[in-house]
Amino acid sequence: MSVGSESIKDREFNKFAIKNGRRVVNVDASSVRTTQFGEALQTGREVLFNVKANVPSVSVLRNQVSSTGGGAVSIESGEFMLSAPTGGSVKLETAERGRYLAGYEAQAGIGVRLPNQTFSGNSFFQWGYYEESVGFGFGVDSDGVYIFTRNNFIDQKIRQKDWTTDKMDGTGRSKTVLDLSEGLIFHIDYAWYGYSAVEFSIQVKSSDPEIRDYMEEVHRFSPSKKVSVEQPNLYITAELNNENDPDLESYIGGRQYSTYGIFKPQLRIASEFVTNKSVSETFTPLISFRRKSQSPAQLAQAVRILNTSVASSDDLIFGYLFDGVLTGTNFKTPSNMTASETALEADNSATAISGGVSIGPLEPVIGGQGSRAELGSDGSTTFDLVDDKIITLVARTVSGTGTVIVATLNLTEEW
Repeated sequence: MSVGSESIKDREFNKFAIKNGRRVVNVDASSVRTTQFGEALQTGREVLFNVKANVPSVSVLRNQVSSTGGGAVSIESGEFMLSAPTGGSVKLETAERGRYLAGYEAQAGIGVRLPNQTFSGNSFFQWGYYEESVGFGFGVDSDGVYIFTRNNFIDQKIRQKDWTTDKMDGTGRSKTVLDLSEGLIFHIDYAWYGYSAVEFSIQVKSSDPEIRDYMEEVHRFSPSKKVSVEQPNLYITAELNNENDPDLESYIGGRQYSTYGIFKPQLRIASEFVTNKSVSETFTPLISFRRKSQSPAQLAQAVRILNTSVASSDDLIFGYLFDGVLTGTNFKTPSNMTASETALEADNSATAISGGVSIGPLEPVIGGQGSRAELGSDGSTTFDLVDDKIITLVARTVSGTGTVIVATLNLTEEW
C-alpha cells in the first residue's frame, strides 16, 4: 500500500495553519492526533513490552505457540513466519498481556506481511489484540479483508467496504489501496472504563523518499449500551488457519504494547516464605507462585517478581526457574492473604524440580550473612507470569548439603 507524494504533501500541509502571520499546528486537522481524553499525542508513550522478530529463535519467555496439523512458527530473515499446510493451523501469541490503566489510552501494534495467496472455505489469517474469547483485530479470508471485534467467543466482522474512516480502496482521505504483501504496521488504540471507543489504524507508505510514512485511522468501533470488551488485558496475536488450500504462510514483524503517558500502576505485593529447607548440590525448589484459574479477573493482573531474601548458615547459590516441573506441590493462597485479594497461589512444599528456563541472575548466600535480590532497574523482572506457568525460587549448596533457615519471595500484582 503506497501513496504518491502529492497526496501526503497535502496531508502534511493541512497539519498547519497561518495565525498572526505564523505557521502553527492546525488542531482541527485530522492528522493531528489526540487521545480519547483530548490529550495531544506527543512523545509521551511508554512501551510496556515489545517482542522482536530479529532474534535467533522463538523464545518461550516471550511467545506462546499452539498448532495443529503441522502448523509451525519459525524465524526467517528477521520475521516470524507462520506456515500451515492443508488442514493445519498455527497461532502465535505474546507471553505478556497488555496492562491497561483506567484514565489512559493504550495501543497494541503489530507488523504484518501476507504474500499474495488465495483463501477458500474457512481458511483465514487474523492478527491483532485478542484471545480466544475477546478482543479486536484485522483479518483476511475468502471474502477479503475485514476488521473484527470479539466478545464471548463471537466475532463481528466489519468488511473493508464498511470501514467508517478510510476504506483503503483508493477513495478515502489517504487515497491509498491496501496491499498486505508490502508489509505494514497495524495499530489498535483503545481507552477502557469498560466503555469508550476502539480505533484501528494502518500504515500508509510514501513513494517519495522525502515524505514520511504515517498511520491512517481506517475504522472506529464505539459500542452502545455495553462494554467494548470484557477485559482489556489481552495478547497480541497472529493466527493462520488452512482448511483445504495449498500451503499457506504469513509473516509477523515486531509487536508492542504501550500506554500514552507515564505508567504508574497501583501494586499489591503477594508474599510467601519457607523455613528449615534442606538443600544439596542440585537446585531445590523453595517457593513457587502461579496464577489461579484462567478467568478474566485473574488474567487482568500483571504479576512480576519484586525481591527475594535467603538466609542460611551455609554457602548457597539461589536463582529462579520459569515453567519447571515440580514434585510434591500443594498450591494454596499465599500466607497472610485472603483468596479474594490475590490472583496468585503459592507453594513451599515441593521437593524437586526438573526442566524450566532460568531467568534473572544467580546470587550467592555467604554462610551467616543472608542475601537479598532485586531484579531489574525497577525491582522487577521484565516479563509477566504467563497463564498457569510457574515461577520458582530455587537454591543449592556450593558443596555438600545445607539448610535454608528462611527464605521469602515477593511478587507484585497490578490492581
